[in-house]
Amino acid sequence: MEVHEHLFSGYLKAYALEVEKIENVEDGWVALTDRGAKRIIYCPDKELFQWSHTWRENLVRRGFRYVERYLATKEDEHWIEDRIGIYALSDYWPPMTQWPEDREIRLKGYESFGQILASIHADSCLVDYRGRYRAEGTIGPEKFTNAYQWLQTIMKEKKEGVRWIHNLPHVTERVQKAEELYLASKARGDTQRLSFAFVQCSQLVYWEGEWYVTGLHNPVLGPLHEDTVSLLEQIFQAENGQADALHAFLGGYTSVREWPEAEWKYVSALLCYPGRLLQQMLAILGGYRAEEDDFVQRQFKLQMEREKILHEIALWNEQRGRSVNGKTGKTPSV
Repeated sequence: MEVHEHLFSGYLKAYALEVEKIENVEDGWVALTDRGAKRIIYCPDKELFQWSHTWRENLVRRGFRYVERYLATKEDEHWIEDRIGIYALSDYWPPMTQWPEDREIRLKGYESFGQILASIHADSCLVDYRGRYRAEGTIGPEKFTNAYQWLQTIMKEKKEGVRWIHNLPHVTERVQKAEELYLASKARGDTQRLSFAFVQCSQLVYWEGEWYVTGLHNPVLGPLHEDTVSLLEQIFQAENGQADALHAFLGGYTSVREWPEAEWKYVSALLCYPGRLLQQMLAILGGYRAEEDDFVQRQFKLQMEREKILHEIALWNEQRGRSVNGKTGKTPSV
């Protein structure tokens, strides 16, 4: 018997199925059984796992049946606990190598993801989690203080021939606008609700005519809407900036849960803040080489994409009869 089979065999006996083989896959371990392929899940953090179980069951109660859930044991438990963590089984769908070519199917996927994320945000976001999987948010008072210090450093150390230095006033303006929106959102550190720090579109799998949400068993948690922004960016890039893809996601989300105005401001602040651009600028100035301009130009391009997303969100809200502060100019090209 292989080492991993010996390790998992004791836990798998708790389930009403016959294990034929255990295989290592790209994202973990899968047991091939007489009831189909089952993912073997390990999580060292019980509180995080209980939250994961809760939002999955809440999705099902809301009518979203196509979600990877934790299977019940013979004793009707949804996980097995030992001295080092939690083990569980779920149904398994292999990750897609590419999304469907049919654009209407993809748009339906974005809409479904919006509905699913809204349901998670509505029912089961954590507030007081202090475990190992909690990360700082992208923005906050210290982030803005650091940003202004970085800008001063970049201005002092600027080198001749650096093509993007002339854009620093515009970058400063974006930091100031992001801070303004953040303060207007009244977001406050430890009181912010938590959700995923990052979500990938690849968590959706199209299977037999339905979109399934998979994975997300051991996520890093961050302030609410970090995950929203990560999905908006991925959708924008995947669909080459076509607005209806963003609208599909937003429409799906708000059909389940409407954002309060403070949350729109917070999302706008996240999109407006050029943190990754500033870090890239600062990183290369110490040992500047002209060819490294390409890295900064890449971040300028990504920041412009975020500004376009922000613009589309504002337009979408106007079409719905809402007005959200955050419709602002774009970071210029280099």
